[in-house]
Amino acid sequence: MRKLGLFLLLFVFSLTIFAQGNVSFNETRVDCGVVKWKQPVTATFVLTNTSSRQLSISQVRPDCSCTAVSWTRTPIAPGAHAQIQVTYDAELLGSFEKQVAVFTSLSQKPTYATMRGRVVMQPEVVTATQNAQPIHDAEDFSYTIGDIHLSDDNVIFDDVQRGDSPTVTIRLLNTSDKPYAPQVMHLPSWLSATAEPAIIHSGHTGNIVFRLHSSQISDYGLTQRSIYLSRFPGDVVGHDNELEVSATILPQLSRNLSGPVPVVAVDTLAKLGRFNGKEQIKTTLVLRNVGHAPLVIGKLQVYNPGILVSLSTTRIKPGSKAKLVITASPAIFDHHGRHRILLITNDPNHPKVLIDVEAEK
Repeated sequence: MRKLGLFLLLFVFSLTIFAQGNVSFNETRVDCGVVKWKQPVTATFVLTNTSSRQLSISQVRPDCSCTAVSWTRTPIAPGAHAQIQVTYDAELLGSFEKQVAVFTSLSQKPTYATMRGRVVMQPEVVTATQNAQPIHDAEDFSYTIGDIHLSDDNVIFDDVQRGDSPTVTIRLLNTSDKPYAPQVMHLPSWLSATAEPAIIHSGHTGNIVFRLHSSQISDYGLTQRSIYLSRFPGDVVGHDNELEVSATILPQLSRNLSGPVPVVAVDTLAKLGRFNGKEQIKTTLVLRNVGHAPLVIGKLQVYNPGILVSLSTTRIKPGSKAKLVITASPAIFDHHGRHRILLITNDPNHPKVLIDVEAEK
């Protein structure tokens, strides 16, 4: 009977997974597959009025200006259908996922629909069976600086021991009609960059290889800088051509584990919730020492603007705990990608702890 009840519950859930309030979608996610660069693609969502009253779609709000929307403007009777069309401009190479919020006359809460896909320079032709999936380009150039597309706009060196010289490679694609000579401006003394090749011809790819000289960084923990990729000879620095560099230097800790050692325990995901017009949101995590020696927090740093942290104590006795308060402002959204907090500890097995911070507008 318990198995039957579980089956019925799952069956009911499968029937109602796309239903939200007074409307339902035939599907809430449309995969557009491979899309050719600069050829807009449209996803169509079919909405059904599942209420007992007439309703209308009052607004469809995309999450960025790169998508255009249109929808049925006439009233929708109970049980009737309407269409919402979402068009992505495909101006950026690489994977995309775009969401729209759909508002109706019967609810102040939106329902959401998502389109996704991958933009490539030249899709490969698939001549296989009808079940074959489109072949995706192996490379992803999701970031753009002028006519230059990049595989990433963050140069990240993690878990570096002092004296090491690791490298990070960023791929470049020249979509201009002229040859391009990559130049990186405002390099700090502890970072070097080499373009391979020195000239990237129109429609071709190349690399910038960044090398970290960790012995020239005086302190352990997180070091960050902004560097800038020139778009043309004589270019100036600005937010539009900024790349972010971060290096995490680990402390030299004793690996003698024969005696008592500290052991750090903390949730590595901090969910702050939704701002909803508030100037700040916050949460508190509990940092525990489950080892048998004092736990020392040598560094507490944030990777991104818009995040403030405070710790009730930086020295935690065995069996004790400390409170880590995390506060965020809307400036957190000025930085794309992951929002993180770094802790450097004297736990020999976990000298570095990363905490991801999640917040919603």
